[in-house]
Amino acid sequence: MTARREEIGPLDLEWRVCSVQPAAGGGVVAWLAVSPVADVESSAVGNGVLTLEETSVVARLRAKNSGERPALLPGDWIFDGGKQARVIERSVVLAPSSEVDVRVRCVEAGRWAHRTAADEGTFLSRGPANTSTRRSFVRTRERRATDQGEYRLDQREVWNTVESDLDRSGCRSRTSSYVTTLSGTRQHARVNVPWDANGVLALDGRGHGWLEVLPSVEHLAAAATTIIGSAELLPLGPALEETSSPWIDRVMASLWRAELEALATPFGTLGDHARLRARDLGGVRVMLGGAVAHLALGVELRA
Repeated sequence: MTARREEIGPLDLEWRVCSVQPAAGGGVVAWLAVSPVADVESSAVGNGVLTLEETSVVARLRAKNSGERPALLPGDWIFDGGKQARVIERSVVLAPSSEVDVRVRCVEAGRWAHRTAADEGTFLSRGPANTSTRRSFVRTRERRATDQGEYRLDQREVWNTVESDLDRSGCRSRTSSYVTTLSGTRQHARVNVPWDANGVLALDGRGHGWLEVLPSVEHLAAAATTIIGSAELLPLGPALEETSSPWIDRVMASLWRAELEALATPFGTLGDHARLRARDLGGVRVMLGGAVAHLALGVELRA
């Protein structure tokens, strides 16, 4: 199998397709090596370097980076605990040995109390929201940016998305917690991330899916189970000999045509943030020192 390397011009990045696997329903999963990559703590969310605490404001949590390197807190990541489960509104990079309040939205409408005294103030990462949920979040942010000039999530739309996902998955939650749907998704997934990959493009048979780039293979592995965990995106069998496909070519073409619009860097954090818009995809890119810290794009290829 010959590796395929291309520049993604508007994004100032280079991408190499490490391997391609067929997916259920006629889709495709392409594992990517994207560079240059920012030097950030890539597993901070799960190893105690980055912690979250409640504040006096429902829509904000206090993030603390106790490490000696910048740390990425990815947008759309779900955190369970505290007084209710939350989703991170936008990706942020925290400076070393710093703390800052970050914007979040509630994904557990039926709880506003600590479950027990033991878990007071404790939040656990549950990884990213499901791919279909994240595409819905992209559309919500785009509408709000158009209507109100703010690239943010709307709480009512988030609750509606959570309820729809709970109904669709058949999951039951006394507190309407989105976390319940994640355990159902991951039961289907058996994901092996190539050692040299830090990104993935996962598309179903309709050309709908997700493109994500993270700082390391370890961070990608923590997210991949959810990104491609649904039955429609589950990889089938070994890698293909050919590293190109019509789906991949169309996504590349959309990336070349994409427009970048600068977003304000969240207060007290690092990096250059931009909103990416194209006909078939949309999302955000976070750069640090000219290197990618996070790229997260919903993809809906049109006929």
